Order: sequence, then C-alpha cells, then structure tokens
Amino acid sequence: MKKNTNSGFTLVELMVVISIIGVLAAVGIPKFRAYQAQAKTSEAKINLASAFTAQTVFFAEYNTYHTCLKFQGYDPSLESLSRYYSIGFASSVTSGAVTDPGSPSDVVDNNAIDTTALGCLAGPSSDGHGYFSAGKMVSGSAPASDTEMLAASVTSNLSVSSFSIIVVGFIHPNSGLSEFSINETKVISRGNIGY
Repeated sequence: MKKNTNSGFTLVELMVVISIIGVLAAVGIPKFRAYQAQAKTSEAKINLASAFTAQTVFFAEYNTYHTCLKFQGYDPSLESLSRYYSIGFASSVTSGAVTDPGSPSDVVDNNAIDTTALGCLAGPSSDGHGYFSAGKMVSGSAPASDTEMLAASVTSNLSVSSFSIIVVGFIHPNSGLSEFSINETKVISRGNIGY
C-alpha cells in the first residue's frame, strides 16, 4: 500500500504565522510613522537656516532686521505645495517707529525701508511676505497657517537687533503642531514635537 506523501501547512500553523505578522505590524507601523515624521523635521531646520541667512545678510547691509522675508531674498512660495511647515513671523508681530536704534526693545519700522516697490506689504501679516504658508497635508489634516503660528508655543519677534522666526506644521496624523524657532544667535528652539 502506498503512503500519502502530500505535505503542507496545517490550519493551526497558518494561524500562528498570521498572528505573528499581525503583532509585528501593530508594533512596526506606528514606529515607522514616528520615524517618518521625525525625518520631516529636517525640512523645518533647513527652512529656518535659509531664513536666518536672509536676515543676517539683510542686517549686514541695513543694520536692522525686517519682517519682509521676500524682500530679503527668501521666497519659498513656489514650493508651498511640497512643504509641511509654514514659516515666518506670526501676524501678531507689530511694526512701529524705531525711536532709539541702539535699544533692542524697539520694534523695526517696516516703513523706514521702502519695500512696497519690491512687492512687500508693510507688516508681517501678509502671506507671501512676512510668512509663507505650507500646502502639504498629512492624512487629510489642513496645512498650518498663520492661525497656528499665533497659537504656537514658540514665538516670533522682531526688534532692531534681534529676531525670532518660527516654523509650524502638521507632520503626523492625529498629533498636534510641530514647532521650531530660530533667533539671531542661530539657536534653534523646539516647541511641541508634533509626533
């Protein structure tokens, strides 16, 4: 009599393999998303470094800082749909007259340097001039805007001798804002991590 030589997996063995794959996926996918979000923060740091360079070059020329990043040569508006982070000054940064250029508490008078002919509006509250909105979404969440910039735990400010530029963005589904800022001494501060 001939023996049955067909071999294969039993139902129990298949169920064990499927459950192991399920456990690995349950652990691996959230870790992968966190690593992916962490990689997206490099965009924020690159944008901050570019804006810092623009402010530093502008200060070397005019001996003051300014809210109009576009006038300074920093204009990432063409790539807005590929950016997760909005960058610039929050619309709460005010522009007033500089009474004592040596006093760091004074605010830069954006009208003292005429930038309107070069496509800039006075004050930081206009998208594409003092801040640049992001357009890329994560899992259907709306991109960060100036409203989120105002709500950020890190702040933007501007005076004759100091500045702080912020970036805010959504980089992970179901998480809060990711926030960074840079100041005139090139110190990058992190607010909410966002993943």
